[in-house]
Amino acid sequence: MISLQEVFDNCSNNECSLSKDIYIGPLIINRPCKINGNGAVILCLEDADIRIQSEKVELHDLYIEPMDKEGCAAPLLQCKNDTVLSNVVMRGAVDNESIYDDDRGFPAAFDLGEFRADEENSFSMDLIVDHDCTASSTTNSISITPNRLTSGKNTVSLKTKKIRDGVIIYAKILLKGIVTREIIVTGRAAISAEVHEEKDLTVYTECESVYRKSTHINALPPSVKANKLTLMEKGQRIELDSFVSEIKIQLGYECKEKPLDIDGYVFLLDENGKTNKDSDLVFWGNGISEDGSVIMADDESGGFFSIFLNKVASPVKRIAVCYSIYGEVESETFSYVVNPYIRIFVDEIETDRFYMRDLQSEKTITAVEIYRYKEKWRLNCIGAGYKAGLRRMCENYGLEISD
Repeated sequence: MISLQEVFDNCSNNECSLSKDIYIGPLIINRPCKINGNGAVILCLEDADIRIQSEKVELHDLYIEPMDKEGCAAPLLQCKNDTVLSNVVMRGAVDNESIYDDDRGFPAAFDLGEFRADEENSFSMDLIVDHDCTASSTTNSISITPNRLTSGKNTVSLKTKKIRDGVIIYAKILLKGIVTREIIVTGRAAISAEVHEEKDLTVYTECESVYRKSTHINALPPSVKANKLTLMEKGQRIELDSFVSEIKIQLGYECKEKPLDIDGYVFLLDENGKTNKDSDLVFWGNGISEDGSVIMADDESGGFFSIFLNKVASPVKRIAVCYSIYGEVESETFSYVVNPYIRIFVDEIETDRFYMRDLQSEKTITAVEIYRYKEKWRLNCIGAGYKAGLRRMCENYGLEISD
């Protein structure tokens, strides 16, 4: 992980732009400046880990979280009255001289459970907030009322629209006050479930990171020369021996012709090619699958997925490794990514490399797929995708994503 203080100290001007990465505190800001986070995550070790000592400081597009999740050690952001906090999503306490806002004990998630597909459902819950804030949902499939919460206890209602059978909901409720608080909402539409009317929700109060990375795995080995590898083509398959325990997958490329953020996603799929629960999607916002079989990690090489085949739950028949170009700009596609390829590691050794030569107007792709065949695992080189982007792919795999 990257030291945020070092990055800040090395900024030569009063505007610092971060990459979409994971940084570690502490951070002391002692001069007027503007920090553009671009979706970066800041992990804090102790209380009072981010301290703004100067006037005229702006923080934009950041996630601030505690490192110690089990102990719920909340990071404390200390700032000035004039500090601008725009799209700063945070778990922990904030002190801006005149207002103290603490979310300890604040629910990290609500589980809708199974609810009737193709019908409207409603749920109720109690929320206690320190200060007035606005409430909104990140998906059109779920609405929340009232939209304004006042200091103290509030009873709110969540309502689902008519959602088709088998779709898994993984959305967020945003509470925007001094900073933005997030509550994860999960659930599954099922035609066999009952219709809910103001059902009380199950609350999870333990600290839960927006970016979970709770299992340590080794970093990728260094690059090896291409003549040491088997070069794969689209449609080729690799049969994995039964003694293989771990596969690592990493996206590589020669360069990008314009600045693009490429995010990785892994879908754990059943025999029908669908996910069965929200943790079956592993990505930057959910770094490990429920069974621990798939882990997303970041390192200096750009990040990778580690897949432990002996841990994959028996209902999972296919594992799709996908990549998507972040953002809604239709013209930003894989045509700007020069010579993209997939590095395939078998038990720490890079054995194969798959060059995806046919990508053009795709915004989201399935790179490779690992699947069960006669009680053994195989890897299929796919390298194809969708112009429509991530939403289309998630819908294909039985997930509804938030905007």
